[in-house]
Amino acid sequence: MKRFLFLITALLIASLCSCATTQAPSPTDNTPAENKMETDPKESVTGETAVWQDPGNVVIMWEYTDGYEYEVLRSSSPDGEFLSIGTSDSGSFRDSDVSFPNTYFYKIQSCNKRSRKIYTSHSFEAVTDPDKLSLVSVIMYHNFVTEEDVDSGIEFDEYSITPEAFEEDLVWLKENGYTTITSDELLSILEEKSDIPEKAVILSIDDGSLGVYTNAWPLLKKHGMKADFNVIGAQIDATWDSLSNGGTRDGQSAPYCTWEELCEMSESGEINICSHTYGLHVYDKENRVGMSMKENEDAESFASAVKNDYDLSVKCIEGWTGKKPTTVAYPYSKRSDMSDKIIFESTGYKILMAGADARGTAGNYFVKGCDISSQLMLMSRPCRMDGTPIRVYLENIVAKDAKNGVNINNQTGESRK
Repeated sequence: MKRFLFLITALLIASLCSCATTQAPSPTDNTPAENKMETDPKESVTGETAVWQDPGNVVIMWEYTDGYEYEVLRSSSPDGEFLSIGTSDSGSFRDSDVSFPNTYFYKIQSCNKRSRKIYTSHSFEAVTDPDKLSLVSVIMYHNFVTEEDVDSGIEFDEYSITPEAFEEDLVWLKENGYTTITSDELLSILEEKSDIPEKAVILSIDDGSLGVYTNAWPLLKKHGMKADFNVIGAQIDATWDSLSNGGTRDGQSAPYCTWEELCEMSESGEINICSHTYGLHVYDKENRVGMSMKENEDAESFASAVKNDYDLSVKCIEGWTGKKPTTVAYPYSKRSDMSDKIIFESTGYKILMAGADARGTAGNYFVKGCDISSQLMLMSRPCRMDGTPIRVYLENIVAKDAKNGVNINNQTGESRK
């Protein structure tokens, strides 16, 4: 009997112990989720790199995590004082307050938006690495004029070339492995962080001359290539109005396209219609040269002027072609860092086409994997002049940039660490 009672007692004790260990609720089981202390899912910043894009820009990148704010710190030495140079919510940041070959070190400071927990990364140095850069060359054209055009009164100036010379350019590009892309295609590539084709080149044609429709476009179609066509809206409007009212382009020294002709080219896919401003392509209009800032002009006045012109360009180009222009070419290539900044902030333009060496390099370099918000979207464009084939310009771009210490032959250069 005693043994039986002992067994019963032992079983009861074991049962109670089991309940205590398996059924007792956790102290936080009934705590509302919003009141629980969140465990930081990312205890450190990872994937930090800093790459020289060109001698005046370093692009910093790291692995981005939702729910975090990031601040970029910079110092001239790994153990020196690190000061904040800006914030980012994209996992990348472009530092344009630098000069090669000076040395720069960076840290990334992350802050959890909920817990406000802050983590500061180790320091890392900006390095040159051509393998992380993609080159896009841009060549500026203007008009394409035949002997018959000259006989009819069309002017062949220093910015004009013959259709035969243009076709030689296209054949050379194809035979040497170049790929023509448009600025809209470049924009999509950068937004998607896709790969830019090797030997990418943009043929950027200014003004809106009729010779593009009659002489250049057929050659682009023939060779399966593409180009940007940066049109002056006011000139296209004036031509359209004149022809609509019984006028003619016969005898004009510099005839322009009509909107119908631009639509035809746009729909083909070979021509990307961009802006060369609507009405700012005037060398000295009330002391303004093209789309540049007047002397002593304040930012607000300039922003208003370019915004009004942008609205007119969009109304015309989008109204006719159905596509809003995202690229504008500076008239006369007159610009400044301040005008760039204001145009980007005041309009919907995403790419600014300028003149030769506008961004400090002959070519245009983009950092692979970088968010588009940190890419430099100002483009250098040497102008194709009569008598100098495209081969010379493209070879000069590579040769010139190879000397700057950063963009060392983008295909074969070695990293500097």
